[in-house]
Amino acid sequence: MLEAKEDGQGVAVIDINNDGLLDIYVSEALKKDPQQRANLLYVNQGIDKDGIPHFKEMAKEYGLADTGQSTQTVFFDYDNDGDLDAYIGTNEI
Repeated sequence: MLEAKEDGQGVAVIDINNDGLLDIYVSEALKKDPQQRANLLYVNQGIDKDGIPHFKEMAKEYGLADTGQSTQTVFFDYDNDGDLDAYIGTNEI
């Protein structure tokens, strides 16, 4: 299951680990405390026997727990190495 936060600013749906399952990256901006506005990466763990998808928050593990005031993030393979790179747009509020 996925627990949503009410203050996310932007969402990117990507396959961060190339496992064929879509993952969710949420950009955060509104909290004043930087530790409370860290971006979130929900990595898809698959679908259970009841057909319900499960996600695990893993932004720190992937180096994507950015605490800037992120408004949107796009992922693309900038350096052509086969891995996704992140461009994080920020706006100081």
